[in-house]
Amino acid sequence: MAVAAAMEATHESVCAGDFGLRIFMVICPDDVLTKVDRSTMAVSLESRTPFLSADIAEYAMHLQSGDLIANGRGKQPLRRLLARLLPDADFTQPKTGFGVPIASLLRNELLDLLDSSIAEFRSQAPPAELASIHWEGLRDRLVAGDDGPAPQLWTLVAFELWVSAPGGFPDWEAHRPRQMHHSCILDQERRTEPLSP
Repeated sequence: MAVAAAMEATHESVCAGDFGLRIFMVICPDDVLTKVDRSTMAVSLESRTPFLSADIAEYAMHLQSGDLIANGRGKQPLRRLLARLLPDADFTQPKTGFGVPIASLLRNELLDLLDSSIAEFRSQAPPAELASIHWEGLRDRLVAGDDGPAPQLWTLVAFELWVSAPGGFPDWEAHRPRQMHHSCILDQERRTEPLSP
């Protein structure tokens, strides 16, 4: 019932600072849930949002900030519930993302693709500012266990895959970006040209 009442609240009350209400009326449907829905549908997955069940949402709408935060740590009701269900688990670790293990992939499963990308890149006579990068040295550091070069190397692999795909471009100079005026205003000719891939 509280969720239905919250959803019927006026726009003014949402803007007045009721953060819980703003989450339910704006952030969840217009941002978070939209992104989850699009990303899961794109790969034929179905997603569940158990914390948005009517009973849990109604309970959460009645909580005060003091019920949620204790000793500088949030999500207290959830922590108490999980401590009862999983008494030996450690719930004190900080949040971590779901990063793609690019370094590990390039070092192992994609090493052949990385090597061929470097070779192909070198054979295309790239612009001097890119040709001066010692790609082989970055590759050797990665293989030796240094994850630092992984983002640069992944960018090279992705670029080479794009260039070699249908519609990629074979000629660096023909597609080299024109110099822009220092104020970043493009000349009339540039503004009227159709965009190219």
